[in-house]
Formats: sequence, C-alpha cells, structure tokens
Amino acid sequence: MIADLPAGEEIARRPSRPLRVILRDMMEYSNNLTAEIVGLAASGKPDLVQSGAAMTAWLRGQG
Repeated sequence: MIADLPAGEEIARRPSRPLRVILRDMMEYSNNLTAEIVGLAASGKPDLVQSGAAMTAWLRGQG
C-alpha cells in the first residue's frame, strides 16, 4: 500500500490478474522485472535502491 499520495484525479485504470497469480508466475518463470515492480509497489519507494533498503529493513524487523 502506498501512503501519502498527492491529491489528484484518476485519469486511467488498468485491471490486472490477482497478485497471487502474478507472484506464482513470477516464481515459475523467474522474472526479475516482476519482482522489482512488486517490490516498488509494496515498499512505496521511488526507486530500486530505496525499495531494496526498505524491504531489507522490514525483513530485519526495523521497518
């Protein structure tokens, strides 16, 4: 969940498969791009470096 988003009007929406299906396929096909995008969405961080740091902190119980 991404917090503190600026106010604005939604101009587009694109539905996708359920996250559990995306993650299952990611594990089957070893898709690093999918893992990076899911990590960015989960951490709410703007780039891979900050996202990785946030997930590492969470894993260590600091986040």
